Amino acid sequence: MNRLGDEDAAALANSPNLPELTTLGLGSNDVGDAGLAALADSRRLARLRALDLHYSTRIGEAGLRALAGSAGLP
Repeated sequence: MNRLGDEDAAALANSPNLPELTTLGLGSNDVGDAGLAALADSRRLARLRALDLHYSTRIGEAGLRALAGSAGLP
């Protein structure tokens, strides 16, 4: 486990180095609603097709709503 958290997810979401990223595995980490919202708002992850969040126990309704309403993710 890497124990990536919300700040790490936000850093990934804002990274200019990932425009071709199609799969992101964040399962078994500490990403919560804020991290998921940062990913959902990112315009840099437009090619993302798979987001693995298995065993992500810190994600609640707010994070799921952000993901479902994302304009930046397909």
